[in-house]
This record gives sequence, structure tokens and C-alpha cells, in this order.
Amino acid sequence: MIKKIMKLFVLMHKDGNPMPKLEFEEKTHEYKVDGVVYPATTKILESVGLSDISKVNPAILERACLFGKAVHDAVSFKCKGTLDEDNLDDEIKPYIQGWDNFVEDYGYTCQKTEYRHYHPIYRYGLTIDQAGIITKGKYQGASLGDIKSGCPSPAHKYQLAAYKMAIGKHYTTFILYLNPKFLRGYKIVFSKNSKREQSVFLAALTIYNVRKTENLL
Repeated sequence: MIKKIMKLFVLMHKDGNPMPKLEFEEKTHEYKVDGVVYPATTKILESVGLSDISKVNPAILERACLFGKAVHDAVSFKCKGTLDEDNLDDEIKPYIQGWDNFVEDYGYTCQKTEYRHYHPIYRYGLTIDQAGIITKGKYQGASLGDIKSGCPSPAHKYQLAAYKMAIGKHYTTFILYLNPKFLRGYKIVFSKNSKREQSVFLAALTIYNVRKTENLL
């Protein structure tokens, strides 16, 4: 069973050929597929107001982004077995404890972390925080997870819908909110990935493309 699930993580074209070259520019948060720019899911959702950070104080936003990245990096290093927990910042430690509790509670095994991919038809790029296997509870099997250290947002479910459309229906998707205020340091939300959520994302993508064509971005 595990070997069968593992095969789902080998993403190839149906004809068996390797996928086109995918590049990612960290500063601009741009994806390029064989040199063609694909927008990120976050930019698409921001362009239609589903994710609006324009009113957030720039200093607060910068600190939140830096902290969120630190949490993401720590989880990624933990999955790779390279996290130096003895020298981990005290602010980050409760978040890693929440991650450890999630792993224990759901029997989770990480297979890929910070995995970049794209949708070959709709042409958008994405970075999946976690691709792994859940072995406990209702949602056992291959899963895709998005890790958040901030507040819940309506945009998160639409982002997950975009992930599932790009990766495939075989995966369960979830948002893992890491925060010491939650019981055991985390809160997990499994997404239904309804057709409505997928339709909302595709509508946002259409508006994004129109705005880009009309030089309105």
C-alpha cells in the first residue's frame, strides 16, 4: 500500500517523458516553465482581493513574513533531519512542538517539502509546503499540506483547491495552523476542495489574466 501511495509523488507527463524545466525566482515570487512566466497562486488571489494585505502596516507585515518564513524553514529542516533544535530560537520552539504533535497525532510522514509545481493547462505556479502520508484518523493516505503561522484567511481554501487541481484528485489537502494558543500547538483543517472552491480560483485566474493583458496589475 505504501509503495502504491509513493508512486503518486512521481509526477510525469502521461507519455512518460520528464516534465518541462521549472524555475522559481525568490525575489519576485515568479515561476517559469521553459522560460514562460506563470503567476503564483498567492498573486492570483491577491489580484482579485481574496487575499488583501494592502492595509497592513508595512513594518508589521515584514516581521510577520520573516517569522512565517522562519517557521516554514524550521519545519522543512525538521523533515530533512537537519534542524539544530538546541540552537533554535525560543519564539520558534513552540511552533516546532506543535508540528511534532501533529506528526504524532496523525502518524504523518513527510515525503516532499517546499515542493514547486505548476498546472500545465491553466498555467499557474505553486509551492506545496508538505506532500506526505497520513496513517492515522479519517484522512489516511497521500496528502498535501499548507503550513500557516498566521491567522486563518478565506483565501487559504481557494489556494488548496488550486493545489489539488494541479497535483491530482488522489490527494487529501489540509491547512495546518501552527500556533501555541491552539490545543497541542496546532489546528488542522481538511479541505473539501469542492467544485465551487475550484471555480472561484479559476474565476480569479481569469480576472488576473485579463488585468495583466490590460496592464492593470
